[in-house]
Amino acid sequence: MANEMDPSNPFAAPQSTSWAGPPGPATPGSITSPGIVEALRATRPWVMFLGVLGFIFGALVLIGAVVIFFRGMAARQPAGGLPMTIMAVIYVLIGVIQVAAAYYLFGYGQRIGDFLAGGHVQSLTEALNAQKSFWRLIGIVALVYLLVLALIFVVSIAVGTFQR
Repeated sequence: MANEMDPSNPFAAPQSTSWAGPPGPATPGSITSPGIVEALRATRPWVMFLGVLGFIFGALVLIGAVVIFFRGMAARQPAGGLPMTIMAVIYVLIGVIQVAAAYYLFGYGQRIGDFLAGGHVQSLTEALNAQKSFWRLIGIVALVYLLVLALIFVVSIAVGTFQR
Protein backbone atom coordinates (compact mmCIF):
# COMPACT_ATOMS: atom_id res chain seq x y z
CA MET A 1 0.00 0.00 0.00
CA ALA A 2 2.88 2.34 -0.65
CA ASN A 3 0.95 4.16 -3.42
CA GLU A 4 -1.85 5.35 -1.15
CA MET A 5 -1.63 8.94 0.11
CA ASP A 6 -1.40 9.07 3.88
CA PRO A 7 -2.04 12.60 5.23
CA SER A 8 0.31 11.93 8.13
CA ASN A 9 3.13 10.91 5.76
CA PRO A 10 5.69 13.75 5.65
CA PHE A 11 7.08 12.36 2.38
CA ALA A 12 3.75 12.46 0.51
CA ALA A 13 3.46 14.72 -2.54
CA PRO A 14 1.95 18.14 -1.76
CA GLN A 15 -1.72 18.52 -2.53
CA SER A 16 -2.95 21.60 -4.39
CA THR A 17 -6.17 23.28 -3.31
CA SER A 18 -6.17 25.78 -6.18
CA TRP A 19 -8.29 23.59 -8.45
CA ALA A 20 -11.06 21.32 -7.27
CA GLY A 21 -11.43 19.43 -10.53
CA PRO A 22 -14.20 19.63 -13.10
CA PRO A 23 -17.13 22.01 -12.64
CA GLY A 24 -19.18 21.09 -9.64
CA PRO A 25 -20.45 22.52 -6.38
CA ALA A 26 -18.16 24.98 -4.66
CA THR A 27 -16.62 23.33 -1.64
CA PRO A 28 -13.98 24.35 0.87
CA GLY A 29 -10.64 24.15 -0.89
CA SER A 30 -12.10 24.79 -4.33
CA ILE A 31 -11.26 27.90 -6.32
CA THR A 32 -14.19 29.70 -4.72
CA SER A 33 -14.22 30.97 -1.18
CA PRO A 34 -16.82 32.38 1.18
CA GLY A 35 -15.37 35.83 0.43
CA ILE A 36 -15.95 35.40 -3.32
CA VAL A 37 -19.48 34.15 -2.74
CA GLU A 38 -20.28 37.03 -0.37
CA ALA A 39 -18.80 39.62 -2.74
CA LEU A 40 -20.93 38.31 -5.60
CA ARG A 41 -24.02 38.11 -3.38
CA ALA A 42 -23.55 41.77 -2.39
CA THR A 43 -22.79 42.84 -5.97
CA ARG A 44 -25.71 41.14 -7.71
CA PRO A 45 -28.54 43.49 -6.59
CA TRP A 46 -26.61 46.54 -7.82
CA VAL A 47 -25.71 44.87 -11.10
CA MET A 48 -29.35 43.90 -11.71
CA PHE A 49 -30.55 47.39 -10.72
CA LEU A 50 -28.13 49.09 -13.13
CA GLY A 51 -28.99 46.57 -15.86
CA VAL A 52 -32.71 47.34 -15.60
CA LEU A 53 -31.98 51.07 -15.38
CA GLY A 54 -29.83 50.75 -18.51
CA PHE A 55 -32.71 49.15 -20.42
CA ILE A 56 -35.07 51.92 -19.30
CA PHE A 57 -32.67 54.73 -20.21
CA GLY A 58 -31.84 53.06 -23.53
CA ALA A 59 -35.53 52.79 -24.39
CA LEU A 60 -36.09 56.45 -23.46
CA VAL A 61 -33.17 57.55 -25.65
CA LEU A 62 -34.54 55.51 -28.58
CA ILE A 63 -38.00 57.02 -28.08
CA GLY A 64 -36.33 60.44 -28.00
CA ALA A 65 -34.61 59.64 -31.29
CA VAL A 66 -37.96 58.90 -32.93
CA VAL A 67 -39.44 62.14 -31.58
CA ILE A 68 -36.44 64.17 -32.77
CA PHE A 69 -36.59 62.54 -36.20
CA PHE A 70 -40.26 63.35 -36.71
CA ARG A 71 -39.81 66.89 -35.35
CA GLY A 72 -37.07 67.38 -37.94
CA MET A 73 -39.29 66.02 -40.69
CA ALA A 74 -42.03 68.44 -39.64
CA ALA A 75 -39.67 71.44 -39.93
CA ARG A 76 -40.93 72.04 -43.52
CA GLN A 77 -37.73 73.78 -44.53
CA PRO A 78 -35.46 72.50 -47.29
CA ALA A 79 -32.46 71.94 -44.99
CA GLY A 80 -34.20 72.52 -41.66
CA GLY A 81 -34.71 68.84 -40.94
CA LEU A 82 -31.15 67.75 -41.64
CA PRO A 83 -29.59 68.74 -38.28
CA MET A 84 -32.50 67.10 -36.46
CA THR A 85 -32.07 63.93 -38.55
CA ILE A 86 -28.36 63.83 -37.74
CA MET A 87 -29.17 64.29 -34.06
CA ALA A 88 -31.74 61.49 -34.27
CA VAL A 89 -29.13 59.13 -35.78
CA ILE A 90 -26.71 60.00 -32.97
CA TYR A 91 -29.45 59.31 -30.41
CA VAL A 92 -30.14 55.94 -32.03
CA LEU A 93 -26.45 55.03 -31.77
CA ILE A 94 -26.35 56.09 -28.12
CA GLY A 95 -29.57 54.18 -27.37
CA VAL A 96 -28.33 51.00 -29.05
CA ILE A 97 -25.04 51.17 -27.15
CA GLN A 98 -26.93 51.75 -23.91
CA VAL A 99 -29.22 48.76 -24.49
CA ALA A 100 -26.25 46.54 -25.43
CA ALA A 101 -24.37 47.54 -22.27
CA ALA A 102 -27.50 46.90 -20.19
CA TYR A 103 -27.89 43.49 -21.84
CA TYR A 104 -24.35 42.46 -20.90
CA LEU A 105 -24.70 43.85 -17.39
CA PHE A 106 -28.05 42.15 -16.83
CA GLY A 107 -26.59 38.87 -18.15
CA TYR A 108 -23.74 39.22 -15.67
CA GLY A 109 -26.27 39.59 -12.86
CA GLN A 110 -28.15 36.51 -14.05
CA ARG A 111 -24.95 34.45 -14.16
CA ILE A 112 -24.12 35.59 -10.62
CA GLY A 113 -27.57 34.33 -9.61
CA ASP A 114 -26.89 30.99 -11.30
CA PHE A 115 -23.60 30.69 -9.42
CA LEU A 116 -25.18 31.58 -6.08
CA ALA A 117 -28.00 29.08 -6.66
CA GLY A 118 -25.83 26.14 -7.68
CA GLY A 119 -22.32 27.01 -6.62
CA HIS A 120 -20.85 25.54 -9.79
CA VAL A 121 -17.48 26.80 -10.92
CA GLN A 122 -18.77 26.81 -14.51
CA SER A 123 -21.45 29.35 -13.48
CA LEU A 124 -18.75 31.56 -12.00
CA THR A 125 -16.78 31.32 -15.25
CA GLU A 126 -19.88 32.30 -17.24
CA ALA A 127 -20.49 35.25 -14.90
CA LEU A 128 -16.94 36.49 -15.37
CA ASN A 129 -17.23 36.07 -19.16
CA ALA A 130 -20.42 38.14 -19.14
CA GLN A 131 -18.64 40.82 -17.12
CA LYS A 132 -15.75 40.72 -19.60
CA SER A 133 -18.18 41.35 -22.47
CA PHE A 134 -19.63 44.36 -20.66
CA TRP A 135 -16.23 45.93 -20.00
CA ARG A 136 -15.02 45.20 -23.55
CA LEU A 137 -18.02 47.11 -24.93
CA ILE A 138 -17.46 50.00 -22.53
CA GLY A 139 -13.75 50.07 -23.46
CA ILE A 140 -14.52 50.18 -27.19
CA VAL A 141 -17.06 52.97 -26.66
CA ALA A 142 -14.53 54.93 -24.58
CA LEU A 143 -11.87 54.50 -27.28
CA VAL A 144 -14.24 55.66 -30.04
CA TYR A 145 -15.28 58.61 -27.87
CA LEU A 146 -11.64 59.63 -27.36
CA LEU A 147 -10.98 59.34 -31.10
CA VAL A 148 -14.00 61.51 -31.91
CA LEU A 149 -12.87 64.10 -29.35
CA ALA A 150 -9.37 64.12 -30.87
CA LEU A 151 -10.86 64.56 -34.35
CA ILE A 152 -13.05 67.44 -33.16
CA PHE A 153 -10.01 69.03 -31.53
CA VAL A 154 -7.90 68.77 -34.71
CA VAL A 155 -10.74 70.04 -36.93
CA SER A 156 -11.47 72.98 -34.64
CA ILE A 157 -7.78 74.00 -34.66
CA ALA A 158 -7.64 73.65 -38.45
CA VAL A 159 -10.82 75.69 -38.96
CA GLY A 160 -9.56 78.36 -36.55
CA THR A 161 -6.20 78.51 -38.32
CA PHE A 162 -7.63 78.80 -41.82
CA GLN A 163 -10.19 81.47 -40.95
CA ARG A 164 -7.53 84.11 -40.31
